[in-house]
Amino acid sequence: MKNTLLLTSFLIFIFSCKSDDDGSILEPDPINLEYTQEEKDAEIAWIKSFIEENEIPAIETESGLHYVIEQEGNGLTPTEEDLIVFYYKTINPATGEVLGELTRDDSKYGLVGSMYGMLEGVREGFMLINEGAIIMMIVPSYLAYGKRGSFTGDVEPETIMMYTMELNLVLKK
Repeated sequence: MKNTLLLTSFLIFIFSCKSDDDGSILEPDPINLEYTQEEKDAEIAWIKSFIEENEIPAIETESGLHYVIEQEGNGLTPTEEDLIVFYYKTINPATGEVLGELTRDDSKYGLVGSMYGMLEGVREGFMLINEGAIIMMIVPSYLAYGKRGSFTGDVEPETIMMYTMELNLVLKK
């Protein structure tokens, strides 16, 4: 009797799991990670308002990056193929929260990074300066972490970023 009950339960389970559909798996709608012109314009408007409120003498590039060269340098200028050594401070300008920082007190030489691996807006900013320069950049989210946010989760999707970067060294390939 016990075996019959187990067998009946098993058969009911197996046959109840059978689907009547054609066997295809429904895929979720894809997430649109592209920015509309209206979304880009809204971010640029927010950045311009932030710059005006804080009296920042920023220059705007065609892409929407806003920057101020705080200290001129006199060395090499990086290209997309180069490695760079730099110091940084990352801030969420909407909240004022410091998201990361590496100073001369923290490291004698700085952080080594590939220009190719930089966020699009940061890479653009570094290519505007040369060794020894310090640049402050306000980067729209579409040139930063975009609609996904950072992989670590500390930067939410669609977050405008502010960076102060000191270019210590350019290592040409």
